[in-house]
Amino acid sequence: MAVSCIIYDLDGTLIDSAPDIANAVNRVRANYDLDPISIDLVRQFIGDGPQKLLERAIVGLVDDRSLRPERCLPRSWTDIKHLLDQFRGWYGMDPVIDTTLLPFAQEMLQHWNALGCAQVVLTNKPHDIAEAVLDQLDILPMLDLVVGRGARNDEGKEIAPKPSSEVIDYILDETGAERSETWVIGDGIPDIQVAIAGQLPVIVLLDGYGNPEALTAIAPELDHCVTNLQSAHALLSPHA
Repeated sequence: MAVSCIIYDLDGTLIDSAPDIANAVNRVRANYDLDPISIDLVRQFIGDGPQKLLERAIVGLVDDRSLRPERCLPRSWTDIKHLLDQFRGWYGMDPVIDTTLLPFAQEMLQHWNALGCAQVVLTNKPHDIAEAVLDQLDILPMLDLVVGRGARNDEGKEIAPKPSSEVIDYILDETGAERSETWVIGDGIPDIQVAIAGQLPVIVLLDGYGNPEALTAIAPELDHCVTNLQSAHALLSPHA
């Protein structure tokens, strides 16, 4: 199977953004006299977009009760939109203070860019913030397309976020890549789900923000579950 397009997740796949996200989350928590939560805990809440992040980190809506922060806002009177506005304000102000590229991200992007492979970032991070982060980390020029939450097509219609198959169709239309030559790389359940929905092979990173046991439980191919981005690159290279 050839490789003409690679679709990357962002947080936990190409970048470690948890320190800056945690800082913004804890600024919102501080507005309600809630104690800060750890970066490690925030990492486990990332991947499904900012609303889910805040529902978990501030309202305490988690599937695993062991991950629930000690003090949270009551669900009954919490205005999630107001929380989102606060979070976006803090995070969008400067999203790259402690955010860094993950090991081998730069090398991988440069390698596939030199080969003429289309490279796309598909993330549930707000679209404008995702582009700002990629620009500040100097990797935006190597990407053919960025699709964050809230991105719109040329007609002004909002693109359905992952795990919808519609976003895969949009990416294939925009890049001109063949479905049979397009791969997804990510560290979260939404990445696996969008790949399955779009009928694409997926390489699952087990060293990112996702829970490895949960990821391997739903991964279509265990042989495509790897420890890090360099291993993902090695898996793709024979197909170049």
